[in-house]
Amino acid sequence: MKPASRSDREEFPNVEKHIGEDPARFLDRPLISPSGIGGSPFLITKARIDGIDRLPVINAWIAVEKNLSRGPRDKVLSLLEDRKHYLEEHGERPEEFDIDRDVETVGSVAVWPDRDGGERSFLSVRSEKTVATDGGETSGN
Repeated sequence: MKPASRSDREEFPNVEKHIGEDPARFLDRPLISPSGIGGSPFLITKARIDGIDRLPVINAWIAVEKNLSRGPRDKVLSLLEDRKHYLEEHGERPEEFDIDRDVETVGSVAVWPDRDGGERSFLSVRSEKTVATDGGETSGN
């Protein structure tokens, strides 16, 4: 399940200009998939909220949830407030972790013959840097 497209959701262009995304993309959608097919909209939204690492961003998400025409949902506001409290207690992501670099995007196609419309295009990022995830050295670096 993908986030809501622009045509079937409310938009908050000022928020998008300020934080670089429109939270309504994730928030202005049902939390339960009507067909039961695909990923859980609730889990996708929760994962995105858990990935927020800046207070201005979480505050913008809270404002968008409260300003959607359908009204705020307690469960979503609870997730957002919990994340805000976590950031206030533990701090935001350090600036030195911000990455400002050019990356190469590579187009790919995945094919699932057992699914309707079994072909899906997606983009991935190719990096030249090799990282040892166990803390050890990498060969060739």
